[in-house]
Amino acid sequence: MQRNKISFKGQKIYIGIDVHAKTWEVCVLTESGYKERHPQQASAKTLFDFLKKHFPDGEYYAVYESGFSGFSTYYALKEYGINCVVTHAADVPTTQYEEVMKTDKGMNL
Repeated sequence: MQRNKISFKGQKIYIGIDVHAKTWEVCVLTESGYKERHPQQASAKTLFDFLKKHFPDGEYYAVYESGFSGFSTYYALKEYGINCVVTHAADVPTTQYEEVMKTDKGMNL
């Protein structure tokens, strides 16, 4: 029995990362609107391996809020070919509800 290999070639895969010292909360969004969230070890390699397994051949675009990790996460992601933007937390748009009821679940995508 032959299996068809799924490919995301030519598709942009957007990744929101809430960076913590030991873990990352990751949210992945495809162009078709599929969204998946998961916690993971704080590691660019772990994220890259996840993306290659679940979203092979995609064009990866990540964003995270600047903070304690500075640009080390940025450089680590770039080493794996993941395009990355670091943004200032105050520049990330939020609703009034999110400002009052801040949780990590609402922070990424």
